[in-house]
Amino acid sequence: MIKLFFFIQCTFITTYFCYAQKNMDSFYFKSPQPNHIEEVNSFHETIHGCYYKNTDSLIQVCISSDSIYTKYSIILTIPKINLKNKGYSIEDSLLHGIKDKKGIPFREINDTLYGILQQTSLFFKIDSNSVLKVDNGNYYLNELQQEKYYSTIEISKNKEKLFIKECDHQQKEFPNKDLNINEIMEKNQQILLANPNEMNWINFIKNNGFNEQALYHQ
Repeated sequence: MIKLFFFIQCTFITTYFCYAQKNMDSFYFKSPQPNHIEEVNSFHETIHGCYYKNTDSLIQVCISSDSIYTKYSIILTIPKINLKNKGYSIEDSLLHGIKDKKGIPFREINDTLYGILQQTSLFFKIDSNSVLKVDNGNYYLNELQQEKYYSTIEISKNKEKLFIKECDHQQKEFPNKDLNINEIMEKNQQILLANPNEMNWINFIKNNGFNEQALYHQ
């Protein structure tokens, strides 16, 4: 339902803000959305930067000119008494022995060290299979699925807040009527294939088609 971000503590918003459903049916767009808007090859500099997940500051989304990465931190707890016999050491204010050939930052509280291990994953990169469009200041991330359909996520910014939205077609108020949907069967799976025209799209946005949201902030 939600793609969201391959995190240990969450599923980002989703796997992940209109993505393949591994249940009774799947929802896709026939082509990159919005249909009536030309694709662009970069994110505007006004949206560049890193944003923390509103409910978990260990999770970040970082946007550059052509890519979006997710960053998350894993907190490792190490009693000081186990420092040497577990092969750990402290050099140049970094904790060594966890990440190969590199130290990681840490904090010391009483008799315990808390190592901070940061991981990075690619979320979206503009290329032939990942199409970016911009409409009314909103970014639409379209990714090719099953080699012929598209899933779509909406990203927008308001001051210091970043909104990442996906659509859950199984919610009761999902505006199916605005999407010109065809139902097809493929490999024993039902697929809802949306092909909205310009007016369909305007109504879809107006009726809160991207109905699942995650909030981030700088």
